[in-house]
Amino acid sequence: MRLLWLINFFVLLSSPLLYAESLSCPHGVGVPAAHSWEELKQREQAVAAYAARCERDAHYLAWHGALLNALNRPHDAADRLERALLLNPELMVAKIDYAEALTSLGETRAARQLLQEVLARPDLPPHLESVLQTRYKALGHIWLSRAYLTSRLGYDSNLTSAPRIDRLTLTLPDGNLPLLLAESYRRQSGLTASLEFNGDLSHPLDSGGSLLFYGDMRLRHSPSVRGVDYAQIDTVAAYLHPNTLGDALLSVGSSFLHYNGETLYRSARISLAQDWQWADCRPRVGWDSEWRQYPQTPELDGRFAALSVGLSCHHQARTSFILRAGRDDAARRRAGGGQWRLEARAAASWPLAGGVLDTDLNYSLQRDDRSYSPLLANGLARRVQRWTARAEYRYPLSRHWQALGSIEVSRQNANLELFDVNSHAFSIGVRRTW
Repeated sequence: MRLLWLINFFVLLSSPLLYAESLSCPHGVGVPAAHSWEELKQREQAVAAYAARCERDAHYLAWHGALLNALNRPHDAADRLERALLLNPELMVAKIDYAEALTSLGETRAARQLLQEVLARPDLPPHLESVLQTRYKALGHIWLSRAYLTSRLGYDSNLTSAPRIDRLTLTLPDGNLPLLLAESYRRQSGLTASLEFNGDLSHPLDSGGSLLFYGDMRLRHSPSVRGVDYAQIDTVAAYLHPNTLGDALLSVGSSFLHYNGETLYRSARISLAQDWQWADCRPRVGWDSEWRQYPQTPELDGRFAALSVGLSCHHQARTSFILRAGRDDAARRRAGGGQWRLEARAAASWPLAGGVLDTDLNYSLQRDDRSYSPLLANGLARRVQRWTARAEYRYPLSRHWQALGSIEVSRQNANLELFDVNSHAFSIGVRRTW
């Protein structure tokens, strides 16, 4: 990051008009390395107060982006710097800062293209050319990594994902028979402690593509309820290839869930997707297939294949939407047979009161091919709808530490009462980033 500060300083010395003072919108004069993180944060908050008034001022947006880069907020920095360049494509400092933000986000191909444009400019100060040349060459060979370690304490109203009912009614030829569910199958609530590790790694290739790797591990422990601890691991490896339409993505992944001392679930999947640029958004179409295994209940094994369409946009807020429809075919005879599924997800993230608010809304609809059981509702085929809403607020405590607070509400409704499930949870925690 000190390199970025030096680049800003030298460019400003050579081109003093890049950040001219304005009576209406604040324009910066570089990001001095001597400033502490707290001073930079206070300055960024003061500059952010002018966002509504100055959203059409390229120099203001570039200055705000430089401050956000210095605060290790590359997503927000990229948004401001991209808008600055749309208003003034020749703003050299904005291009250099934008390349820095894109590098932090793993988009090294776009970062190299920006640096290449800057290096080709006849007005590039001579003392900057060698610095930028070194950085440009390095981007073709480096591995970029990010890691997050999160610790949470919270409460969950339904640790066992149990149904709302405590009695189940069976439909028999001679009439209905109510049964009391065993205690272990009823809803149990309690406090939780969790530890999460997320990391990603990317590497640009000479062909213009990139290799991408992602890993996620979650551990949960409940001190008040026995038998609900779990460990979940997800991994993804992907290849991103540019083409005439945009970018094609091929990925393979796996998931593993260890629950109550046993391997409950594991899966392997492959995905193909194509996206392209459209204004400030990136539409995407894709296909994926997943093989699912349940070692404790092998009759649930199956293969899920789906088509999806999505859209992600990045303006003042980052938003995304994806719609996925597919079929789960059973590997062997199972209750309900095959399943048709429809899934939708909408997510948004925007700055709020010095931090970031992330929201996520998920909906799914599942319909079985045939009767789940002749003993439930006279053999009715199961139909399940599920809504999950989650909000998390992240507030920076320092350059590498954040405080977190989250809340999640889930509602599952079904035409078979055994599958009516409700829950809510909340947590507080801290996150360390690298």
